[in-house]
Amino acid sequence: MIIATDILIPALVLVLWTLSIWLWMVVGRVKAVSAMGQKLDSSLTNDEHARELPLAVRWKLDNYHNLLEQPILFYATLLVMAVVGRSDLDLWLAWGYVGLRVVHSFHQGLRNVIEERFVIFSIASLLLIVLALRALIAAV
Repeated sequence: MIIATDILIPALVLVLWTLSIWLWMVVGRVKAVSAMGQKLDSSLTNDEHARELPLAVRWKLDNYHNLLEQPILFYATLLVMAVVGRSDLDLWLAWGYVGLRVVHSFHQGLRNVIEERFVIFSIASLLLIVLALRALIAAV
């Protein structure tokens, strides 16, 4: 069995991107907490602490959480494709998904106009649907 490892590269790039967003979020959160003199209270939930943060800091936190949701389906799909095979179109779709998630992150972290962000997210989701269907077809 030959594993198509090149289809895993977009997945690894998205993992590294997610970790970059984590760093962006942590730096912003630490700065905000320090500037506000906020004390960490273990009797409060993470969401309760986050409500006190400036909106721009919460956007990055929300984006980090977003990158831990739908992309899990992307990772699973690419793992299937690595095993059953992939086409050049699949690789383009995978990179398109990663590119759109990066654009989505910048948008959410800097502007966060929900209507615009929804369009970016929807297009990325459509690419993922196509990838998943193509993986299913290749697997059967």
